[in-house]
Amino acid sequence: MTPKKIEILPDGNLKITINYVLCLRGRQKQIIVPGEESLEGDTMLLALARGRAWQRLIDEGVAASAKALAKQLGRDQSYVANIIGLCQLSPKIIHAIISGEYSQGLSLKNLKKTLPDMWDEQEKILLGEK
Repeated sequence: MTPKKIEILPDGNLKITINYVLCLRGRQKQIIVPGEESLEGDTMLLALARGRAWQRLIDEGVAASAKALAKQLGRDQSYVANIIGLCQLSPKIIHAIISGEYSQGLSLKNLKKTLPDMWDEQEKILLGEK
């Protein structure tokens, strides 16, 4: 099986499958994708998927807030809030990440920064569009 597989489901959602190996490095876990030179694209895909899933948990009432969800997940509150914030990204940016058609400068670190609400402004900052 290839390291990354993208399927369009009958309901229009995307199913992204990524093979990975989880390694422990001290107290941190690191995801290693066999055969991939750069993990940044897969890291961004994983963060987008987590953000949507976590937002859905809040929307469905499984968790009352990002703070409550962070506690349930055993994660840092600011990390959970930042990842959920990725749901507000421009569809053009999300498409660029999914298709792998983005500049080398785009990273999860850049995505987690405070970005403008307007999608065209986000695209100027993250994709370098005019």
